[in-house]
Amino acid sequence: MVSNNSARRLLGMPYKQSRSKKNIRVSIGSQDNKTVAVQKNKATEKKTYHSVTVFYPEYVVS
Repeated sequence: MVSNNSARRLLGMPYKQSRSKKNIRVSIGSQDNKTVAVQKNKATEKKTYHSVTVFYPEYVVS
């Protein structure tokens, strides 16, 4: 398994983050038979669900 920064580097996406953004982890999951991006804040343990294209380019999703 590759870390978020390593995965972003492989995809050619920006990977340097500020300190506040280091508490946020984005992963891909499924909800109601849909693929979604799950954003989890490590500090507050809050999860939010977004469209995958919010965090990843369209060519990665397809």
